[in-house]
Amino acid sequence: MTLKLTVSVESMLTHIRGVIASNNVWAKKLNQYAIEAAWCLGKWDDAELLLASPHIESFETSLGSLLTSNSKTDQIDDAYTETYERVQATISNALASESAESYHKGYGSMLQLHVLQELEEAHQVKLELIGGASLQSLKAMLGIWNTRIRIVQDSYKSKEMIHNVRRHLLHTIA
Repeated sequence: MTLKLTVSVESMLTHIRGVIASNNVWAKKLNQYAIEAAWCLGKWDDAELLLASPHIESFETSLGSLLTSNSKTDQIDDAYTETYERVQATISNALASESAESYHKGYGSMLQLHVLQELEEAHQVKLELIGGASLQSLKAMLGIWNTRIRIVQDSYKSKEMIHNVRRHLLHTIA
């Protein structure tokens, strides 16, 4: 997405809203990018409203749904679990077919599974801390994350989503 690479996420969200206001025909397609921008900015109310409107389903919109749910509640509900399992199955199926062709084709799906794993780990730590556990589980999770990021391909594209998601997950734990 060229706009995403050339302007700030806030500007992208504003631009998308303007385009949708002037031409509602593109709303479904553009809402998927608006959802991603909203969760990247931590605008959970905006993300929730956008998720309720028609949009094209993608990993980023599903991730937005999971992060929005994670930011709003201190427990796992059925909708969260259902979305998580559906996204995980979709990515796993894509990875199976992509990796049969080449490692390079399956790498994006592996990164998506990486993000889902960290989402699950953070949610678990959040629940443990709410339950009165010590900060040891948070320290252990951060150690695992630190080790894991070292093996991710050293490129902005590969690490951008991981760091954005981590930032929001750590904010919800705090």
